Amino acid sequence: MVGELVARARSGDGDAFGELVARFQDAVFATAYGIVGDYDEARDVAQEAFVRAYESLLDLRDVSAFPGWLLRICRSVAMGRLRKPMARSGVPESLPAPAADPGAIAAGRDLVARALEPLTENGRQALLLWLVDGYTYNEVAGLTGVPLSTAKGRIHRARRRVEREVLAMMGETLRKERPDESFTLETVEECLGKAEEAKATGEWGKAIGHAEQALSVLSEIGMPGHDVRDLRLEALGALSDVTLFRSPQRWEQAQLERARLLDEAGEPVEAAYQRYLIATYSPSLSNSEKDDLARACVGVWRAHGAHEHIARDLFFRGWRAIVEGRSSEAYALFDGARSELKEVAGHTSDHALLAAAERFRLVNGGRLTAENRWACGAVCDVGQIDGDRLVLRAQPGCASQIRAARYADPVPGSAFGLLWFLGWYPLRLTDDRGPWEKPTSSYSMSPTRTTAWLEQAPEPVETPAGTFRGCVLLRASVSPPTDEGPDATARAVHAFWVGEYYCLFAPGVGPIAYRHDGLDGPGTMETLYSYSVPSPTTDLLPLSPGTLWEYGPHPPADGIDGRVFDEVTHVSDDGKVYIARTYFAVRT
Repeated sequence: MVGELVARARSGDGDAFGELVARFQDAVFATAYGIVGDYDEARDVAQEAFVRAYESLLDLRDVSAFPGWLLRICRSVAMGRLRKPMARSGVPESLPAPAADPGAIAAGRDLVARALEPLTENGRQALLLWLVDGYTYNEVAGLTGVPLSTAKGRIHRARRRVEREVLAMMGETLRKERPDESFTLETVEECLGKAEEAKATGEWGKAIGHAEQALSVLSEIGMPGHDVRDLRLEALGALSDVTLFRSPQRWEQAQLERARLLDEAGEPVEAAYQRYLIATYSPSLSNSEKDDLARACVGVWRAHGAHEHIARDLFFRGWRAIVEGRSSEAYALFDGARSELKEVAGHTSDHALLAAAERFRLVNGGRLTAENRWACGAVCDVGQIDGDRLVLRAQPGCASQIRAARYADPVPGSAFGLLWFLGWYPLRLTDDRGPWEKPTSSYSMSPTRTTAWLEQAPEPVETPAGTFRGCVLLRASVSPPTDEGPDATARAVHAFWVGEYYCLFAPGVGPIAYRHDGLDGPGTMETLYSYSVPSPTTDLLPLSPGTLWEYGPHPPADGIDGRVFDEVTHVSDDGKVYIARTYFAVRT
């Protein structure tokens, strides 16, 4: 229905656009208010957002993506207002008009503003979408681009926080009374908020501690209900995020408990997904037990038509066949995954992973065999365009170092390697060239720390793909964590991770060379061998679909022939970018 209205509006049907305004004005107003925190300003922002959307309708490639695209425009306008206040243009007739009593309005606005003020921006946006326009949890998740569980958690925490703020304003405070279950839930929410903050700054030890504290408090609550179960699921999710590679046994316990609670909640597809992760990463199950568990999960997905989950399973089974030298079987599994994705709307990371698998089939040309295979992989970088940067959001896929010793022997590198570690890449050059400092990924309980900056590169820069001028160098210096402890694996990983990173960008071309110098000395320079940019641009990082880069070591590694291919497979209307990577290395 939305797509139909958008199509009519694009053809000049004013009534259709009026229907879109009527349908989404509350969501746009709620999003604007959540950012600017002022009713009149929010109405102005909403009006401007609709005007911009109307003017840009022809640029919207996927009409079904209109809601998320519209809210992205609204957020952009609102953030612009915060940076540079603008004169208000009046109250749009299509948006909510003031009530008759100005005094009542002022009192109500003050109450709402004071209640919302302590919330995070994400929490305000989710709660306002849920309250103002009555969006469901699933719809809020879709509009804000986060998983369902995250949207639920944000709304529940924000709702309870607002309820408590309002009660406090009325003179009722929990601190004056004996702590009850509401006070206990407040403690849990505080723990979860601290766990999320600690995870964001790479302080895994603190994140684990806060998540465990939340679970401990919840175990003492006798009250049943959705709120307690959802909080427990959120706490277990926070714990899982930071224990997978640091405490595998605790991670597996958390996953099993998550699956049980999801079954109780009537969400069998998601419960099966948690068990499938156990089948993938469990440290305690044998391979045959993992296979049995994975088959059981796929059976649940087939019963419920969960095509995307089935496609992901077929991809990973296909890549395992590649690693084991069974190429024909692998390609059949990839074809099966593509058939499943025909039932999935839009472009997903699984589409990009299968594009990487197809690129592998095309460029490998039979060179990787059971006898000479060294390393291979297929990965998807999911990024989000955020102003002048591409920010990394996720990186699903499969990377297999078959004969190489982990973190030691040479395997193909990618100029996008620093994107994973730093978390962003520059799209274009601005006056702000750093330095920027941030906590970054770590294998221990405390973060590594990274300092990054941009500088003009010496010229010309010679690569197998050609000679480039006007290049920009992105540099990053990564220091080790302060307390990596006695874990030998952590020390080995950090010895590989830390050090100096260098990535050269050529305007209109993208990354043309990359090197990481670790603690054991200079690394291999990965350079651009060939590239294709369908839409000419002066950006440092071209992102038009079909853009393709091929990289290889320079000079080539002794006795190893390796290549890496990065391809932009899709850019969504809300600025989400999918980059498919495939690589392989064979003995020569």
